[in-house]
Amino acid sequence: MQDTKVFANVMTFSGDVNKLYMKNYDLNEGYKVQSLWRGIENLTVLNNETAEYYAMDIALDEIQNRVLKKKDKETKYYLILLTDGLDNVSLEMARKDGRGVYDSLEAYADSLNKRMNTILNKSYLFGLVQNENIYNTFQSWPIMFFGDDMKSSGYEKKEAMELLKPLAGAQNTFTPNPIVEEETGRILELFKQQFVVTQYSFLIPKGYVEKRVKMSFYDKNGKNATMEADFKRIGKDKFGLSKIKTSENFFIDTKDSDIIISDESGDGENSAVFTIDNLRLNEKPYSIKSAKQEYYENGKFRTNSEFDDKAGMKKNAYILLVLDTSKSLGSQASNVKKLAQDIILYINTEICGE
Repeated sequence: MQDTKVFANVMTFSGDVNKLYMKNYDLNEGYKVQSLWRGIENLTVLNNETAEYYAMDIALDEIQNRVLKKKDKETKYYLILLTDGLDNVSLEMARKDGRGVYDSLEAYADSLNKRMNTILNKSYLFGLVQNENIYNTFQSWPIMFFGDDMKSSGYEKKEAMELLKPLAGAQNTFTPNPIVEEETGRILELFKQQFVVTQYSFLIPKGYVEKRVKMSFYDKNGKNATMEADFKRIGKDKFGLSKIKTSENFFIDTKDSDIIISDESGDGENSAVFTIDNLRLNEKPYSIKSAKQEYYENGKFRTNSEFDDKAGMKKNAYILLVLDTSKSLGSQASNVKKLAQDIILYINTEICGE
């Protein structure tokens, strides 16, 4: 299997959108990660105007362009908006840029939401035919640091969440809830609770056919979240998992006892590849890198000592962070920048298991 790679880019916005940080940072390269961190730390606040809808419009262009590139097939896409205020100039900017004439911010937001929920579709014949892309996943996460700017404007958190809701979109996975909190630490905590590994693949040796297998993930205290299933051959080169049982803190897109079919595997391969969609482990912090695989034999579970937690990972990832740099961040600017770094780092760790 290929190595998993995660790339990250940053766009900033206030009264305009700055794409100077669109450098496609490879998070597998340590020096590039440090360069990205320095770039975020050195960002300066600009003015009091906020153009988050317009910035998201441009960000969706970037995602769409990447989806259309064959080299990005099967990539997970994450679009993360990090702001501390509500929009006040996007309507005028969209009009000037020829992106549309909207009679309200709500209309602009609805238009963006439709784009988010069809971002993976490819159009043919002047848009008359659409072919849905089932290989990628896409999620848009709107996150607000609810600071002095919002409080002084008289908004409540629930109001801000409703206004951000149209900026939460997804395809081939679940739609995140907007996060609105006063403390950056709490924002990161809620992000971790919502985050799912949209597609996690693992290998099961073909020699385990007719055995019961178990996948486990562990937290820092040794507590585990598990999935058990019977490993079956259901065709010449096809395999399945049946009689599936999961612990209370392990969630996947299937019902108990449903069968998950593996990818086809040729005669020359020793293992079958299984892909779980939307894996979510409650009671964080569980880490994908803690994965362990066992098989039931002679009355007890035995560890597959050759299991590689990254061997079946097939999906790369692209993170586009859209960061508010308006003056209203004030004294919280450094904390919000640190939050941006932590979110990028967390996604990379969960996907790559490192």
